[in-house]
This record gives sequence, structure tokens and C-alpha cells, in this order.
Amino acid sequence: MTNFLIDTPDLFELEPLSLDAIELTDQQVQQALQASQQAPSAQQWAVYLETLAQTGLQTWLSDRGLQPNPATSRLATNSALQIQGFRVQSLAMTSVDEETVTVPEVLLTDPAHFYVLVQVMEEQNQAWVTGFIAQTDLQAQLAGQTADATGSYELALAACDREPGHLLLNLRCADPAMFPLASQASVSQSVLQSVPQRVTEAAQEVAQSVSRSVMNVGRWLQGQLDQVAEELAWVLLPPNALATAGAMRSGETSALELARLLQSLERQGTQIPVDARGGYQDLSLADAPLRLYAITGTVEGAEPEWSLLVVLGAQADRLPAGVTLQISDPTGILVEQTFDPASQDAYLFAQVIGTYEEAFTVSIGLPNGQVETLPQFAFQP
Repeated sequence: MTNFLIDTPDLFELEPLSLDAIELTDQQVQQALQASQQAPSAQQWAVYLETLAQTGLQTWLSDRGLQPNPATSRLATNSALQIQGFRVQSLAMTSVDEETVTVPEVLLTDPAHFYVLVQVMEEQNQAWVTGFIAQTDLQAQLAGQTADATGSYELALAACDREPGHLLLNLRCADPAMFPLASQASVSQSVLQSVPQRVTEAAQEVAQSVSRSVMNVGRWLQGQLDQVAEELAWVLLPPNALATAGAMRSGETSALELARLLQSLERQGTQIPVDARGGYQDLSLADAPLRLYAITGTVEGAEPEWSLLVVLGAQADRLPAGVTLQISDPTGILVEQTFDPASQDAYLFAQVIGTYEEAFTVSIGLPNGQVETLPQFAFQP
């Protein structure tokens, strides 16, 4: 797999994209303390951390345009956040070095669709969302375990999806019916004994839903958008759009704008596939209206390969200073660029090339720490 940085030496700074820190207010900390004091002494610390985690999760979701119904105090019945038909619970963590996370049994008897990993740094009044796991997958991981003296189980973090953007995608686009909840009476039994056939079938449905979170841009070459692209309002440009450039002018179409950009990139040495097809999606992050173009096509070689070129710009004015464009795969970050307002360029560019079996994830980060992760881009002709 090959990756490229499309830029000039002084245009982009390559810096790690930090997780989005959630600031916990003094009032929220006091509320967590009050909630913990209502619990038995042996559970007060756990209740305190879980309350901070759920509070942080609620803030994190709200900042991304998802307005959950407030939860009651942690480790209480019906404490899950309610979001567009989904129930979401937090699982508190306290160290980045942990390999497991504690799952209180009460959260299994009051099941949620998704359990979200939230790292809590109580001394700094901060929290971070670091991953999640679906309820059916959680049951499968805990099958056969017995609760410890505190009434808790241990979940291996390796079993969790560590990309929070995938959680957002499920909450925005998936059907809750694809994530069936086991009844309260049967959840603990399935954990203590074995995973019944209905859970296996539900896990298969979850896997199918996740597969629908992959956008197949190979269909673009056939003039088609898949279901994921349609749900996210992607617009497929005409076949000749990438070869037709015109002068920049008021009211210029997206096709002409992209064609001019690609001509400029080709002059800089970027290779555009002969059969390239492009599309775009309009995004609004922290009130910053952005437009992301994606151009794909096949690459000739001994082994079939495909190319993904992404171009990030603003719908009006310029990109915010410090906005970051990132492409990654399961091995880690492949390309990362940061916008420099001192540059005369108005866009960020990045390109990767991979085999038909490879898929890539595109993320956009704002200076305030907000990160928007898109579904994986895959190429299946």
C-alpha cells in the first residue's frame, strides 16, 4: 500500500490528532459526588467515576449534534442515555494502560444497545471517549465469566471498536432494530452460562450493520451510490466532471471547481486515474461549513489497486486555521495534514493507494478538538 502527501513543504504541519477532551465543570463534579454518596460505601468510588463518565459522554454526543435524553444517577435503573431509539451506557476507565474495563453487573441487567468506553481523569476534570462495544458483542465476550466480589465483570479492551466515529455513524444512520436488546431477565443468565442462538444471530446482524457502514466507492465507476453514501448525502459528479475545468467565477459548479483543483494537482505530479470518478459531501463541524471531495479510480499494475484522493475545502471563505485532514487504515495513520492560514492554497489534499482488499478511514479534526470520522472508503468493483 502506498500513500502520498499532496502539498508543498511549507503548507502543512504533521502533528498527531489528539483525542477530543471533554471538560467537566465543577458543578458536574459536585453532582457526581452527590450521586456517589447515595450509594453503599463499597460502591461510592465506582458510582462517582461512572457518573462522570456518563456526564462526559452526554456532553460529547451533544457537541456532535446528537441530543440524548438526560440519564438518571449512575448504576440506577434506566440510567442509559436515550438517543434516536438507542440506549447508550458509559463504561468508565481511569488509565490509558488498562487492558480491561470493569462492567458492573447492574448494567447488564438493564441492557443498552452500546457500551461506550470513557476515560476519566478526575483530577484534571476531563474525560475522553475512546471506543465502544455493542451489547450482543459484550455478552459474547463475557460469556462464561462469574462476577467478582464487587459484582462486576472484566471486558478485554481488544474486543472493543476503538474508533468513536463508528459509534456516531451507527447512532445517526443505523436502525435500532438491527441491534436487538436481550430482556433484562436473560442478560445475566447468558453471561453466566452461554450465549444462546438468538445472540449469535443478533451478532451477525450487528456485523451486517457494520458492513453497511463501509462506503463502496467502486460503485461510483458504474454511476451509482451505495446506501451508506446516499444516507450521508454524498453527491456523485458527472463522468466528465473531472476533465472539464473552467475559470473560477461566481456561481461556479462543484464539478468545475473540482476539475480545476485536479488540474492543479496534476501539474504538481499527482496521478489521477484514467477512469476516475468523483463525489462530494457537505459537512458542518462546529458551525464551520466544509466540503469534502473524494476521487477514486483503478491503478494499473501487477496487482489490482485503487486510488483514493480526498480534497477538503470550505463552502465559503477559507478553511479554519489548524483544521486537520487524516487518512488511516487498521495499521494506523497514513496521511495527516494541517491547514496553514498563511498559505495561498485554500484546500487540503491527500491520496492513498491500496489493493481491493484494503479500506481507508478519513477523519477531519478542528482546532477545538472536535473530530468527524467518516465511514470507511472501500473499493469493490
